[in-house]
Amino acid sequence: MFQNYLLITVRNITRNKLYSFINFGGLAIGFAACLLIYLFVKDELSYDRWIPGVETLYSVETTVAPPGRGIREFATTPGLLAPALIERIPEVIASTRLYRNDGTFTYGDKMFQERIREVDANFFDLFDIPMLKGSREQGLANNSSILINEDIANKYFGDDDPMGKILTMDKERDYTVAGVFKNLPHNTHFGLEMIVLLDATRYNGRTWETLSLDSVPVFTYVKLRNGANPEQVNSALPDFIDQNFLAENVPENMTRSEIIQLNLMPVSKIHLYATKPGQMEAGGDIVAVYTFSAVATLILIIASINFINLATARSIKRAREVSMRKVLGATRKQIIVQFIGESVFFTLIGLLIAIVLVEFTLPSFNSFLQKDLVLNLTETLQQTASIIGLALIIGIGGGLYPAFFLSSFRPAKILRSNKSSYDGGGVVRQFLVVFQFSISIALIIATAIVYGQTFYAKNMDRGFNIDNKVNVYAFDSRAAPIFNTMVEEFKNLPGVLSHTVAIDGLPQFGDYSLSTIVPGYNQGRTLNIERFLVGPNFHNFYDIKLIAGRGFDENMRGDYPQGPEDENLSVDRSIIVNESFLRVAGIEAPEDALGMVVKITYGRPTNATIIGVAPDLYSRSLRDVITPTMYHVDDLTRGVISMRFNPDMIDETMVEVENIWKKHLPDVIFSSSFVDDDFNKLYQAEEQRGQMFAVFALFAIFISCLGLYALASFAAEHRTKEIGIRKVLGAEVWDIVKLLIWQFSKPVLLSNLVAWPVAYFTMQNWLNTFEYRIDMNPLLFIGAGLLALLISWVTVGGHATKVARRNPILMLRAE
Repeated sequence: MFQNYLLITVRNITRNKLYSFINFGGLAIGFAACLLIYLFVKDELSYDRWIPGVETLYSVETTVAPPGRGIREFATTPGLLAPALIERIPEVIASTRLYRNDGTFTYGDKMFQERIREVDANFFDLFDIPMLKGSREQGLANNSSILINEDIANKYFGDDDPMGKILTMDKERDYTVAGVFKNLPHNTHFGLEMIVLLDATRYNGRTWETLSLDSVPVFTYVKLRNGANPEQVNSALPDFIDQNFLAENVPENMTRSEIIQLNLMPVSKIHLYATKPGQMEAGGDIVAVYTFSAVATLILIIASINFINLATARSIKRAREVSMRKVLGATRKQIIVQFIGESVFFTLIGLLIAIVLVEFTLPSFNSFLQKDLVLNLTETLQQTASIIGLALIIGIGGGLYPAFFLSSFRPAKILRSNKSSYDGGGVVRQFLVVFQFSISIALIIATAIVYGQTFYAKNMDRGFNIDNKVNVYAFDSRAAPIFNTMVEEFKNLPGVLSHTVAIDGLPQFGDYSLSTIVPGYNQGRTLNIERFLVGPNFHNFYDIKLIAGRGFDENMRGDYPQGPEDENLSVDRSIIVNESFLRVAGIEAPEDALGMVVKITYGRPTNATIIGVAPDLYSRSLRDVITPTMYHVDDLTRGVISMRFNPDMIDETMVEVENIWKKHLPDVIFSSSFVDDDFNKLYQAEEQRGQMFAVFALFAIFISCLGLYALASFAAEHRTKEIGIRKVLGAEVWDIVKLLIWQFSKPVLLSNLVAWPVAYFTMQNWLNTFEYRIDMNPLLFIGAGLLALLISWVTVGGHATKVARRNPILMLRAE
């Protein structure tokens, strides 16, 4: 019997090539899209699962809500937090710190800029990283030893044994290689390449780095005892903050824990769930995982709908076959098994074709995602069984309705009617087409909104000009003595049109704040205001037009800090503030702020006179709120040299700039970037996901169109005699085309009623993650509906025209 079923299935495939091609093609594309998304989602969900005991490991995150500013969030914590947690929180059985650092490492004639991680001696008690050579304990026994991974060992030492070799950092500090650890898997939230001991004595002059509870420079990880409830730890943290943190500048009606909050983030969730700025590595997005999982499901649904629609439509051709089988003694159960078997056969063939498609497309997919995904069907028995099981579920599920529908035919009715066909299931097919195109229209709208928001973010008026501007990063301490010399040589290059300096570049990544009081405003409360150290021509360089007052003048010494050498006495200086500063201070008009003296209470007392008001600048991601900011100049402003290049001399000017750098700092790696590129990188993830969304939306639309074309073909075939009679009675080709097009236009138009509200609420939630965003234009929704309608017309119209041109005499002989 099985052989008979298989023979009939193969004959049906060869006799109905269009039907077979569309079914195989739709299922193969659907499966291929789902397999690609499955590999992406599986990789995203696997981050840090390789760490032994990861279920008990947590990072500590910080949220600060200072008076006068919005909420500020950090993935990092104060340096003294880790030891204090072990003493005060009984559920914490181990705690360690990690401090990010960068340096120029040399070995012989090799020199590279590297990321170095300074950790506490107990770091490996929490993170069990396998060693290939040497000892972890020895590597963290003193501050002159270093542990490196395989890649670093090969980069510097090749085939030589790295043990005992000396790596020099910044030409100042020698490290002896005490061990080589395995390369960490790619699916980790921290990329450890070089590890040294975190030595607090190294920062004696910068106690805020490791010996303070006021700044947040280090990553803190804790290990909870088995069975401990992390929520219980979170609930104990407010009392911990009130008892251990300093109470400086806390209003009388507030507690310290109302200003500073700490919370635990499971290490296994950092990659997808951590949203606070300053993460160790660029993370993923759980929303993207959910979204693409939903897209994969929808694509499979569309492919299954195609199969159901085509199977019920083909009942037109198979009604007589089923009836004859019943007359010859076939039971309904046997017919159901036959048609479900055909369905499973189609899905399994479609899966095999999909696997071939994935193997061909995976290299491009990996290149696009910058991942190393591999389709290994034999990786685990569970994975293999899941993929085959999914195909079987789709095959059985997709074949159930056609099987029960076709097996329900009454032979007497079909054979007595002298018909070779039977048209059934029309209402169901219409419903499924509506559902299918609802998905396609919603995906079109979502793709357009993602692209629209990304375009808006990249091209909006930020309040400053970034064209042809480049940042040269001179944070290395060895650059400080010759900083001004290099600036002078840079600005004299023929390709450099203008320049400025600042403590940070644009876009801004740092956040340096000062406690500030505006006498007579905001009830005298202390405000936390971001400070931005800049050169005197900073605002002119970026074409920032002041709202009121004047800019800094390098010839006016009053614009620089003025005061006695005694650090206990106050300093006078000029500042420019932004509009957000006026709002938090309660100053109504920009002109009212001019001449006002602001008291800066953090650090050395300072009297800051406001000389100008600048507009709010979108100097970070649009997901971030614009902060109240004060700009001031300083003779010691160091960090970033920004230059505007002649657009016709960019390449040669960049070479000249790098040569000047190498002349003065041959042992420091030259680092630079164009400002517009840096801003574009802020939205690289959104742009990448938008492109993925567009590709898979095209898959969904293409599969829908395949099904629509097949349905149009079967509809035309079913109405062959009707069309012939219409032509004999004088109908033109265009009349026949309109008739067939309108038949399939109605479900597409109805699809909009489903797609529009779903797309609106879904994308509104996504847009709400941006502080500054586009509005959803109703024309976008109408346009998506019209595009889907146009696609359906093109899909159906070509076949309808071909049918309408046939000779009516031949059409009337069809039955």
